Amino acid sequence: MSSPKETTIDSESELLNSYNLMDHRIPKTSDVVVVGGGIHSLIYAIHLKKKELQNQSQKSVTILERNQSPGYKIGESTLTVFGLWLKLIGIDTPMLARLFGPKDGLVFYYFSALGDPEDYTAFIANGPPADFVPTLQIKRKVSELMLTLFAQRLGISVLHGKEVMVDTATLAPQDCGITLQVKDSETK
Repeated sequence: MSSPKETTIDSESELLNSYNLMDHRIPKTSDVVVVGGGIHSLIYAIHLKKKELQNQSQKSVTILERNQSPGYKIGESTLTVFGLWLKLIGIDTPMLARLFGPKDGLVFYYFSALGDPEDYTAFIANGPPADFVPTLQIKRKVSELMLTLFAQRLGISVLHGKEVMVDTATLAPQDCGITLQVKDSETK
């Protein structure tokens, strides 16, 4: 009787990459490659993949992120459009409420360059009710991790620790598409 094979995870990127449905290595080909695994890149790729799934298409989507794991940034908050994006891809308010704190609106101030600094206009952007589309006080690392796992479950390959080497020769069209040079950012 054989015992299960033990695998050792040596880095955060190996752990995150192991959650990809297909493989944790860079694919030989991909229909769409997104360089960068931040919030906007992830949302873009998720929207694309969901559209492809609705159309019963099987195009492959790969995200290549240089960092080993989602990064930390202080003091991040969102506008209503971020909550709307999440709602459109299927991440609803109850889940967001468990992960992030509410942000009670946002105010923009317009000061005339020629006028009195005490004379300004305030634009209050509270958005729709928070139970419909919330504005959130988020933690970047948590939001990127949530979107990474969501993307991987849709079949998007999200690969951390992969740095794309971009230059004019790399982006020159070839007969079979564009070839990207990628290196492991762990082995710098």
